[in-house]
Amino acid sequence: MLKDFKPEIKTFLFVLIVTVVISVAGILLLKQTQILPSASLPAGLEVTITGTIVDERSDCYVDGVCSFTVNSDKGRIEVITSIGWICLNDALFEGDSMDIGSTVEVFGMVEFSDTISACSAPEYYIKSVGFEAHQTVNNQQSTINTSTWQTYRNDEFGFEVRHPNNYYIKTMGERREGGLLYNLLAVEIYKDTETSLVTINVTGPNFVLGTRDWEDFRLGDIGGSISYNWEDWKMREKISSAEIIFRSDNNQGFFITTRGDPFEDKIINQILGTFRFVEPDREELKKQVDSTSLNWKDKLKACINEPCSYSSPGACSYLTPLLSQIENYEAKKDGTIDGSLEIVETSRGCITLPEDLYPMSKREFIGGDNASLGRVSNWDGACGGIDVGVMGDNCTGHGYEAVGNGSVLLRAKSAVTDIPDINFNFIIK
Repeated sequence: MLKDFKPEIKTFLFVLIVTVVISVAGILLLKQTQILPSASLPAGLEVTITGTIVDERSDCYVDGVCSFTVNSDKGRIEVITSIGWICLNDALFEGDSMDIGSTVEVFGMVEFSDTISACSAPEYYIKSVGFEAHQTVNNQQSTINTSTWQTYRNDEFGFEVRHPNNYYIKTMGERREGGLLYNLLAVEIYKDTETSLVTINVTGPNFVLGTRDWEDFRLGDIGGSISYNWEDWKMREKISSAEIIFRSDNNQGFFITTRGDPFEDKIINQILGTFRFVEPDREELKKQVDSTSLNWKDKLKACINEPCSYSSPGACSYLTPLLSQIENYEAKKDGTIDGSLEIVETSRGCITLPEDLYPMSKREFIGGDNASLGRVSNWDGACGGIDVGVMGDNCTGHGYEAVGNGSVLLRAKSAVTDIPDINFNFIIK
């Protein structure tokens, strides 16, 4: 035992143990930060580097230097960001805040072989392009068997995605604000709650995003960029959600949001892994309501009546005033069926139409500042996709509640030539 040794030997053993512990800790720390050898770059050269911040220096309070130490493909480089709090480039930093572990891109002038100044000209910059903990290109999918999953396919925008059988799909059409078109279609995949696990947005021409910390993302047919939201932003731990942007071969934009980490959550990962671009079924898009013996008027009337006939009591259609206009419609120049209905605030009703004639993606509400129709999610099963009656599941729609006072216009555009659009005005009192 140690107490049996002479004092000199005890001291030697103690020093030896401490030395070993410090050495091991230093090796582990060096391994963790992976400090690279210093770079050797020619002075006076403008360069762009990408790497991970492994250290920072904050000595610029008076006349010193503030800088980041960056591990790059050219070696370890000190990136000067300020000298005595003075920087010629006022717009030096781009994107979110940077810290140890952030992956950055730097454009600046080589001052010494291992030192770059990002501060000596207005065009120089340092910007965040990701965080090392999640800087990844992911092609690894979980081993969940998706062959029996349900498939949602959209021929209009040329994509499909699968989801577990105990999950559900909601679709929403165009989203406009102030005359600008932000979204062409939204597809929500959810389970027991109304909160979407994965939402696929087909973006419109006016779709915009603010500043994000983007990283490369690859999974299945999805190839684009990903940004994370964290439960703990300071430590960048526990991803709470993610946003993914990418484009199809024909340049159609897509924006996907996930409620959870798309790498760690196997369900999210596998759903995204089943996303595929598909060739649109032109015959499906061009079909002229010959899927049943019904003509377009019969189809439209059947879908308007269907919630009243087959759903729970009270979940009736808001559109019944259109029935007489549909019956008496004759082709006219502007090609529309017009109707209106006075309703009281908080009243509820279904808006259900044939999907092959008036797809959800071609339906929109245009309201004033003081009136709207709010979707009643727990009425979805009663108001759309009802697999009964002569129309099968071709009648799609939602339940809505009148909110406020004023007018709200429902505009449903026909997907079939020579079949009229619908303009229906709700007057909420």
